[in-house]
Amino acid sequence: MIVKRVEQIQINKNHELWPYCDEICFAAKNLYNYANYITRQEFINNKKWIRYRDLNKMLKEHETYKNLPAQ
Repeated sequence: MIVKRVEQIQINKNHELWPYCDEICFAAKNLYNYANYITRQEFINNKKWIRYRDLNKMLKEHETYKNLPAQ
């Protein structure tokens, strides 16, 4: 059995990493909303779903995607 160990760290606005975390979360939210918009428009206009692979290829060219740190 694989055990995932997780540590949760709460960061408030006084923490030194707050600006970095805030910026990354904001960028991730914007990227998610953009992907959601693309998917919705494709369905409305063409009655088709965009596959994850195709959406990923589209988003790799987006500026926000490029600015997010890699995992």
